[in-house]
Amino acid sequence: MHLIPLLLGGSLALSPPQPNATSTPTDRPPETPGCRRLDTPGAAARCAIDRGPALAIAEADVDIARAHRDGAKVLLPSNPTLDLLVARRRGPSDRDVNVYGTLRQEVEIAGQRRLRMRVADAEIDAGRADVAAVRRTIAAEAMLAYYDVVAAQRLEAEIGKVVEVARALETLARERVDAGAAAGLELELTRAARVVAARRWLDARRRAALARAALASLVAVDDGVEVGGELRPLESTATRPRPELEGSAARIRAWERRTAVIRRDRVPEASFVATVQRDGFGEFVAGGGVSLGIPLPAPLGRTARAEITASRAEARRARGERERVRRSIDLAAASATAELAASRETLALYEPTITKGAHETLDALGAALAAGQLELRDALLAQQSLLELLAGQLEAEHRVCIAAVELAHASGADLEGVR
Repeated sequence: MHLIPLLLGGSLALSPPQPNATSTPTDRPPETPGCRRLDTPGAAARCAIDRGPALAIAEADVDIARAHRDGAKVLLPSNPTLDLLVARRRGPSDRDVNVYGTLRQEVEIAGQRRLRMRVADAEIDAGRADVAAVRRTIAAEAMLAYYDVVAAQRLEAEIGKVVEVARALETLARERVDAGAAAGLELELTRAARVVAARRWLDARRRAALARAALASLVAVDDGVEVGGELRPLESTATRPRPELEGSAARIRAWERRTAVIRRDRVPEASFVATVQRDGFGEFVAGGGVSLGIPLPAPLGRTARAEITASRAEARRARGERERVRRSIDLAAASATAELAASRETLALYEPTITKGAHETLDALGAALAAGQLELRDALLAQQSLLELLAGQLEAEHRVCIAAVELAHASGADLEGVR
């Protein structure tokens, strides 16, 4: 979410970043354990990664793929089957019991086991890539939420200063009206400015609370987080291949290997058979052999043609998905690059001397009005112009930070290594 543009209407605006009590080491409250105190975007990212449910889901998918591989390692396709038959024979002169036993074991003769293990390997690779992609996405979301909180808190603090200035102007206007030096309209104007400032401050406080709640949800802190730091954009880091593309490539391999498994499954399985027999004539017979299935052509028998066609279509869809992801990544990187460049150009318009002078002039409005050097209406107009100038600077700083995170995520930068 982008908080600052929502609060730039009317005659209110913000001041550029300045040291405050929450950002100086001597005035900071003691560090709370765990993730209750976040002072950098990197800290927010690491806390969100460690406590994110989406990561637990992705890691569970990897465990499922590993379990599938363990299942594919089994040598025999099924357990042996034992048939035991007992018959009682009775004749005119004698009687006896016949016993027949058959042991049957199926075996795969087309190498399906090795192919199934390769399918599971591709699924594990895809799962690991998904884990890496989820970690990067969680890190980017936490960094964006961190910058939103910092900007929202700055907004709340700066509008609080505006409220104090508006109250001071209202007090001066009341004194001038009581002394007969000004008309009652001037008092009404300053009173309206003070009410608008107070309402904006309440909105800013609410939005800051919402931003902190969103960040607390990402880092799984139930009773809220304390956020410090400044609007300082990320520095460029080394890029890596996007895990989304690696995961798509692994899924393509998995479907291609599944197709090979289905083709191999068309080969009939062999069964080794061992038989023993004892009949009533006192004979013991033992033997063995091999049984093979007989494949029948369609439509009499199953040929797996439909399964092969579906598996090949899934592989084509996976290739199309990989291309879609690649284009989406390229577009995101190009858009983030352009956005960051434009945001930096916008921020460069607010030279330090200009913003410093705007702060000083804004603080001096009350004194100039009290000394009779400035008319009240001119003071209100000057306040509006100066505050809009300072608001633009803060918005530009926030936008640069957001664009830097978006570019880092799109370009494959190592977000977990950010401080």
